[in-house]
Amino acid sequence: MSSEVAISRRARVEARNFMVGLFMPSMSGGWTVSRATNLESHRYQFLRKLALIADAYRLDYVFMGGGYTPPTANPFRFRDRITDAVSLAAAFGALTTNPMVIATIHILYRHAPLFIAKLAAGIDEITGGGFGINLVCGLSPDAPSVFDIPDLDHDERYAAASEFVTILQRLWSSDEPVNFDGRYYKTHGAFLDTKPVQKPWPLLVNAGFSEAGKNFAAAQCDWIFIISDRPTDYDSVARRVADIKARAAREGREVKVCMHPYVICRETEREVQEVRDHIVSNVDAATLERQYQAYMGPQAMTQSHRQTQRVREDFIFLGTFQVFGTPAQVADKLVRLRRAGCDGVHLVFFDWENDLKFFCERVLPVIRSETGDRD
Repeated sequence: MSSEVAISRRARVEARNFMVGLFMPSMSGGWTVSRATNLESHRYQFLRKLALIADAYRLDYVFMGGGYTPPTANPFRFRDRITDAVSLAAAFGALTTNPMVIATIHILYRHAPLFIAKLAAGIDEITGGGFGINLVCGLSPDAPSVFDIPDLDHDERYAAASEFVTILQRLWSSDEPVNFDGRYYKTHGAFLDTKPVQKPWPLLVNAGFSEAGKNFAAAQCDWIFIISDRPTDYDSVARRVADIKARAAREGREVKVCMHPYVICRETEREVQEVRDHIVSNVDAATLERQYQAYMGPQAMTQSHRQTQRVREDFIFLGTFQVFGTPAQVADKLVRLRRAGCDGVHLVFFDWENDLKFFCERVLPVIRSETGDRD
C-alpha cells in the first residue's frame, strides 16, 4: 500500500474547511423519541444502505454510537437494541472508499489496551488509514455490576481512561515491547505486531463535557464532540468551541470540534412543520421521561448534559441542535455553525434514507460551496 493511499481518508477529511458526516442510527429508533420513528433503524441492511449513500456523495465520516441497554417493560422499544459499533465500522470500512469510520468503544468495560490496539490497527488497515475510536469512559449506572468493573467516581474514570489511552498510543507507535505500571492499568512486555496505517496512531474522539472530560479530551483526543445549551443556541456553541480549543492550546495541541444537528429539511416551511408535528403528536411520554431523567437526573453518570438548560420537549430529539427548514435555510444554519467555530457536523435525520439523499442533493453542494470545499 502506497503512502498516498494509506493516508487518503483521514488526510482528505481533515483537509476540509467544514466536515460533514453522518451519525448512524445504530440503535432502535435513532434520535426520535416518538412512535413515528423507525424502530428497525439498527438493522445492518438498513445501515448498509445509509453507508453506501454517504460514500456515493463523499460524506466525510460515519459515526457509530454504542451502548448496552437492559430490557424495558415499555412496549415502545426505543433504543433497547444497539448494533455493535466496531463490527459496523469494519464492515463499512470495507464497503466504502470515502468516509472515515468512527466507532464507539467503552474502554473501561474490561477491555485490555492491547486487545483494543490490535483491533483498531486491523480496521485501520481495512480502511486505508480511516478508522477512529470514540472513547467512552462510562455511561450506564449498571455498568460496574454488569461488567464486573470497579465502581469509580466520575473524575476517576477519566484518570483511568488516560492510562488506557497512554498504553494504546505506546503500543501503536513503539517498535519495542511496552511496560506500564499505573494505578489502574499494568502491562509488561506488551507488543503490537501490526501497526496502524495512521501515524502516529488512529483518530481519537471524545464527547465528555464535564471539567474532567474536557481536560481529558483536550490532552488526549483529536476530535471533540459538543452539544449546545439549547436547540438553536449558536452563542453557546461558540463558547463551548472556544473553551475546548483553549484547553487544547494549553496542552500544546490543536483539536477539531464537531456536533450532531438533527436535520428536518423539506421544500417548504409548511412541510417542515408537518413533519415536526407528526413526530411530536406521536411522542411516547414514558420513554421521553426516561430519556430526560437519564440525561438530566441526579443519577446520570455523564455530567455533561446536566450543564445545559434544556427542557423535556427538547428530548423528543434527544437534546440535539435543531436545524429545521428549507434547503436554503438548512444550509445557512449549518454554515452558521461553521462560523461559530465548529469544524464539522454528523447529521441526524427522521426519515433516514430519503432525508439523507435529499440533503446530499439539495444542501450539501451549497455547504461545500459556501465553505470553500470541493470534492
